Amino acid sequence: MGCRHSQPLICFHASNIRTTPLVDKLVKRKMVISLSLSLSLSLSLSLSLSLSLSLSLSLSLFSLSLSLSLSLSLSLSLSLSLSLSLSLSLSLSLSLSLSLSLSLSLSLSLSLSLSLSLSLSLLSLSLSLSLSLSLSLSLSLSLSLSLSLSLFSLSLHHYLWYLSITFYM
Repeated sequence: MGCRHSQPLICFHASNIRTTPLVDKLVKRKMVISLSLSLSLSLSLSLSLSLSLSLSLSLSLFSLSLSLSLSLSLSLSLSLSLSLSLSLSLSLSLSLSLSLSLSLSLSLSLSLSLSLSLSLSLLSLSLSLSLSLSLSLSLSLSLSLSLSLSLFSLSLHHYLWYLSITFYM
């Protein structure tokens, strides 16, 4: 049996199915469209994958920069702590030097007090020596006076004795 329509899409003839050129063209167009759609989908998928990879790379770079900044901040804090410890050690050394200077000043003051005491003792010794000299001088003067008086008395005694002898003669 023949086809009823003038240009049918599918004709049935004796249990055989035949397609017309129009159907072939439509099927080819559909296949091309599906292939193009699949290609565009694969391209979009590859683009999304590349974008995700770039995002992951950017995130990893950001995390690396953050870790580097953290390490730098830690190194800065360590350097600050070291500088603080150095300043503390310097302050301790300054305090030690001040204590040493104070001890030196105390020792100097003690030595000055000792020298003053020695000078006072020397002055007392000199005064005692002067007193002893004055006493010795006074003793010598008294002795000289006693000697002069004794000589005068002797001379007077001799003179009186001479006068008595001459008077009795």
